[in-house]
Amino acid sequence: CLLLRGYFLLHGACVKIGDKALGFCGPSGVGKSTLALGFIQAGYKVYSDDVIALKIEEEKLMMYPGFPRLRLTSEVMTRMSLELNSFEVIGHYPEKMKYVGEFKFCSQVLELNELLILNPTECAHPSLRSLNGWEKLNLFEKASYRPEIESFVFTKDEILEQRSEIANIAKCYYLDRPNSCFNLAAMITEVLAISE
Repeated sequence: CLLLRGYFLLHGACVKIGDKALGFCGPSGVGKSTLALGFIQAGYKVYSDDVIALKIEEEKLMMYPGFPRLRLTSEVMTRMSLELNSFEVIGHYPEKMKYVGEFKFCSQVLELNELLILNPTECAHPSLRSLNGWEKLNLFEKASYRPEIESFVFTKDEILEQRSEIANIAKCYYLDRPNSCFNLAAMITEVLAISE
């Protein structure tokens, strides 16, 4: 279990931009894998999909690459006009399909530069808002991967201590996006504005 090896796990995806990693997290269905695919199509490398594995090393937040996969719903595939031959059925997970197109996955450990939480809201276009203090700590609670396992392995005090350490290092933002639509190009542009 990665938790026992000292990793902090978030429900999210991560891409390589420049020489650092950028993560985006949020609940299921918010667009993490869709945004990851958008970055693949724009020529960037994906570090992980579904789980972001982080570790503090020398006072830096390091991102460890995940298993090379990307899964999308048929609704997203239709909305993005994706060709079906770029996907395969997942036998044990019929709601989603596995992307089998050209991947540029990374294998080296990178420093995590920013962490974004995807936030569907009543806005006209995507925008970034910086998170501070308790807001960041709350992000790590909401975005934790499989919190039921985390609470089985660690005490509440240990969980709070680990989240606090990470929150003190991480640069975090809300990536607000319109509820009514998912403008992938505008979201990527907004993300690149803080990353490059």
